[in-house]
Amino acid sequence: PADLPKQWQEFKAAQVAIQRFQSGPQGNTVRSFNVLVDHLDTLSTAAQALKNGDYRTFNSWKQTWAANTGNPAPTNFDGVKALVGDEIVKAVVGSAGALADREEVKKDLSRASSPKQLAELVENYKKLALGQLNGLRKQYEVATKRKDFGDMLLPGTLKALGGHEGGEKAEAPKAQGTLKSGLTWSVE
Repeated sequence: PADLPKQWQEFKAAQVAIQRFQSGPQGNTVRSFNVLVDHLDTLSTAAQALKNGDYRTFNSWKQTWAANTGNPAPTNFDGVKALVGDEIVKAVVGSAGALADREEVKKDLSRASSPKQLAELVENYKKLALGQLNGLRKQYEVATKRKDFGDMLLPGTLKALGGHEGGEKAEAPKAQGTLKSGLTWSVE
């Protein structure tokens, strides 16, 4: 009987956390991370379509020529870059960020960059975003005492976090779970 008030408080806290993750601000944040991971893959595809080389000056000239002769790759990349840049700042900083933050990300994602530069930058942004998502996962699990955080994630996000199909387990995961669909996920 002495533990009942504590248990009731924990139950109420878990219910509030579940509600916030299902339809509240934390749920919206998880949705934003799902979208960001998907959009980073779209940005990678647009970057590959530029068919850049290793020389920024040549790439700059080439992309200007391509844009002025009707090739859609440079304008597609710039359009995706603008949207994803804002999403990156929001995900990594945790808010919309200042205009200077958003402009800096967009500058870093220059279409004159080499394929390796763009690929590594996108992967680093993905790692930063997934670090924030891991923080949300931990918050969810501590508050709710549940291990079903992966049910809120899209397959691409699960894959980025190290999820595996067919029950295959990664070595020494920090956290893992199984979705209702049978897909297992783990965080390394």
